[in-house]
Amino acid sequence: MSGFRIWDNNSSDEEQEEFECLDCGCTTSEADFESVDDEMNQQRPRCPDCQSSHRISRATCECGEPATHEVDSGFVCDDCHDHYVSGYNRD
Repeated sequence: MSGFRIWDNNSSDEEQEEFECLDCGCTTSEADFESVDDEMNQQRPRCPDCQSSHRISRATCECGEPATHEVDSGFVCDDCHDHYVSGYNRD
């Protein structure tokens, strides 16, 4: 794990730990997760985009196809996502 400490100039001398994303290599921290409904895994650090992609790649849609999207009700494939979105747009 490659973690290192930086000084966050906006929060009165508090330290913020940054990590290198396991997948894309970018620098990420807890602050990157403030605007998404997810938490950083410091043991296996990934940026929000890579963490979401990793989670989806391991999931299966209710119809049995590999998941390609994550929605409020869980993971769905492309076909089920189209039905989900068209149903959502009608309401």
